[in-house]
Order: sequence, then structure tokens, then C-alpha cells
Amino acid sequence: PGVTKPNTECSQRVIIEDFYPTILDMAGVKKYTTHQVIDGVSFADVLKSPEKTKDRVLIWHFPNLWGESQNKEEGYGAYSAILKGDYHLIYTWETRQLRLYDVKKDIGEQNDLSQTMPDKVKELAAELSDYLRERDAQRPSLKSTGEVIPFPDEQ
Repeated sequence: PGVTKPNTECSQRVIIEDFYPTILDMAGVKKYTTHQVIDGVSFADVLKSPEKTKDRVLIWHFPNLWGESQNKEEGYGAYSAILKGDYHLIYTWETRQLRLYDVKKDIGEQNDLSQTMPDKVKELAAELSDYLRERDAQRPSLKSTGEVIPFPDEQ
């Protein structure tokens, strides 16, 4: 109350990693140390002024199996993804499949554009792969051979 106007909406895209720096920012904590790199970015400023949204790339990286069913169609299993602008590229490590969606036109991600927009797939796969390489990110390997699965741009 008194900081954010009632009934306002904010269209800033955020991910869970953004909450920690946002809470610290809102609490006025400026000096702190952590044991891990903080990947998130505070979004407190856009809560105060929703018109100040930031255009940023969001990346998810889950190199391990998780979920009860491991149903790849439901998004379970090892995957990495990048959301840049309105385009969401998802790489399923086990199948080495790249799927592309325009989330502005297709929020439910029902229409895979990877076959009709190969240049966008290539661009986003390269950006995602570069991000993972820069961070020496863990990659899954095949149980049968121990072979590490290639990066998205190596498909």
C-alpha cells in the first residue's frame, strides 16, 4: 500500500530466480553475500512503475529427470529452454528435439513452428547453447553408452 497503485497490471516476465533479489530489494538490503551466483533480477521497480518493463531473455536448464511420469509431451524429463521476445524454444535432451512457439499468438504452445521457422530455431539454439557453454552447465548423458548429449546447436 502506498507504493503500487491499486488495480494495476504489470506485464513484466519473471522467473522464480527473480524473487530472491526482488525481496532483498524491497526490504532495502543492499549488502549481502551468497554462496551461489544469483541468476535473478529484481523486478521491484516495475511493480512501482509497470510501464518500465524490461525486455530480457529468460533461460531454463533442467539437465536431469524429474516429475512422476517423465512424459516428454508434458514437459517432464531433461530439457533446456529460452524465451526471447515472443519466441520460446524448448530442447528435450533425451530426444534431441527442438520445438519453437510464438507465445504471444499461442500461449498454450500448441503450434510448433520449428519446421516453418528454421532460422529462428538456429538463432535461439545458438544463443541457448552459448549460455550453457559459458556457464559450463551440466548436460545429461546416455545411460547405455555414457555419451554426453550434444548441445542444442549441435543438432
